[in-house]
Amino acid sequence: GEEDLGNIMSQMAAMSGIGDSDNEECPDDDDDDASVGLDEHALLLIKCNDLSVTSLIVDWEEDEFACSVDWGNEGCIGENTHVKKLSITGFYDEEVEATRKNFEAFCKGLARNRSIEHLEINDCDLSSVALFSILSPFFEDNTNLRRLDVSSCTMNVECTRMFAKALEVCNDRSLERIELDCNEIDDEPAGEIIAALNRHRNLVKLSLLGNNIERNGCVALGNLLQNPTCKLKELYLNRNSIDDECVTVLVNALANNTILEKLDLSNNHSITATGWQALSTSDSKVKAVGEK
Repeated sequence: GEEDLGNIMSQMAAMSGIGDSDNEECPDDDDDDASVGLDEHALLLIKCNDLSVTSLIVDWEEDEFACSVDWGNEGCIGENTHVKKLSITGFYDEEVEATRKNFEAFCKGLARNRSIEHLEINDCDLSSVALFSILSPFFEDNTNLRRLDVSSCTMNVECTRMFAKALEVCNDRSLERIELDCNEIDDEPAGEIIAALNRHRNLVKLSLLGNNIERNGCVALGNLLQNPTCKLKELYLNRNSIDDECVTVLVNALANNTILEKLDLSNNHSITATGWQALSTSDSKVKAVGEK
């Protein structure tokens, strides 16, 4: 209400060294593009939907403030319309139930957000939280989401399947870039995630490097590449478990694909000269990157 907003303004004025005024506004930040770490001042800016905070980092490992906030009562990230990029990093449950519940409360607030364009989740243990189930409303109703990065995270099978379901309900015209790097996702759940991407008709970049993709994942990728609505231009599969059989699946899928421009298969050490030869002699115009 008006009383709460007045309290916020008074706190911000005191923190900024500004005298009391009936017309006091949130302080401006000249660098709109700079990422802001979460502290008390940043939280107040987010509460009053200040347009100076457009990129926010919430580090659960390094920032004690993030862990100390009672996110069950602070759902302001859900109502904020100016934060366009949110980076979540460093969450490790470590069997601390209070920390896990507070993290889930933060995510429930995030689930109400409809303006974030780039969501980044890095270096987190997601095996003990139903993160992507909690965020289902965010994925389903946020038509502004353009980029999704989930990298260097611990994701068990249940987590990867919740992620696949989140992609299934996600707006089919918004996502343009997805990076799922270094999560060690196994072949079968990777196939389920890739299958969910068939409805994302504006996806132009997909990175799956550093996982355990084998034949199932490549079959799913083949189906994606043969989808008439597929607009994928860049596909990164380096450091997986892809072999010559997988390459054959991809080559066959690319026979009628004129959209893909780059395919990175580097550091897949099970691909032999036979597999690289199949790629180099295919009719596809795609630029294949890797050992020759």
